[in-house]
Amino acid sequence: MGNQRGADGYAVSGVAARGPTAHPVLGRRLAVEALHQVVGQHQHLGLLSLDYLLKPIQAACLARALDKYAYWRSQVTEQQQAQGAQDQLHKVQLLLAQFAPTQPRYRHRFLLPAGDELLPVASADVTYFYTKNEIVYLLRHDGRKFPVEYNLEQLEKMLDPAAFFRLNRQFLASVPSINKIYSYFVGKLKIELLPPRPDDVLVSRDRAVLLKRWLE
Repeated sequence: MGNQRGADGYAVSGVAARGPTAHPVLGRRLAVEALHQVVGQHQHLGLLSLDYLLKPIQAACLARALDKYAYWRSQVTEQQQAQGAQDQLHKVQLLLAQFAPTQPRYRHRFLLPAGDELLPVASADVTYFYTKNEIVYLLRHDGRKFPVEYNLEQLEKMLDPAAFFRLNRQFLASVPSINKIYSYFVGKLKIELLPPRPDDVLVSRDRAVLLKRWLE
């Protein structure tokens, strides 16, 4: 007859599964063997841990578990305890780092063609970017300009928004580049940049509110 799995997880024969009435002697013997297996398993778990307490918990069993804990605790040196605490702290720090918001990484420099050379230009040295004839230029504080391979939308995402502001479709300016601000028609603003531009640099009414907030 095939084996069946009882409620406690141990396999019992088909004869025992039908109950002791089918075969009283064999049924009792199998029940005792199964009980010994359960007790042995519990004892094995107790050897691998502090203890394995079964409900209802007996006071003597609980006391034995606490005594075992106290004994194991006494065998650990202060150096091992300090190392264990350090390891736990390191694990907690790693866990917190996984849930911490990631800081955005902004562009700090550009490698730009200058004749036969490639010239690194720091973002802090850029006064503003502007577009002319569908070409985007980077303008340094010394007035030297370089063409760049990015459009203004891409540059706006690359650069720190605390340092650069999109004035309009043609200009992406740094804080030091804004020399003067004038009120213009219907809530617009007129910007005087450094180095100066030959044409007017205007900011729409909607972006004027953002610009004032950005400069505060």
